[in-house]
Amino acid sequence: MKGADTLVVVRAFGLPRLNNWNLLDNSRTLGNGCFLIAVKRIGKEKDSEFCGESRFVSARGEILTDAKLEGWVIAEEPELEDISRQKVEVPCLRDYLRRLNQ
Repeated sequence: MKGADTLVVVRAFGLPRLNNWNLLDNSRTLGNGCFLIAVKRIGKEKDSEFCGESRFVSARGEILTDAKLEGWVIAEEPELEDISRQKVEVPCLRDYLRRLNQ
């Protein structure tokens, strides 16, 4: 909220919770008005299977690129004007910025 344009999160969550974490990725961008790079562990270790599906999510909660399989690489160039537009269009972000700048 104080100028960051991208959040980066690194996770190692199990495959059964994949949908929950994908939902959180999208909502985190909407709530903060910035991009998100979610780096997620993939593969198996002992009794655990990790979900993978690293992704790059826009400030609008849209998945721009995802890496569903092991070895995939994400290469994405963000459109930074999306951040400014999101912070103006979403009322809670706009109000927060107004209070921050007072």
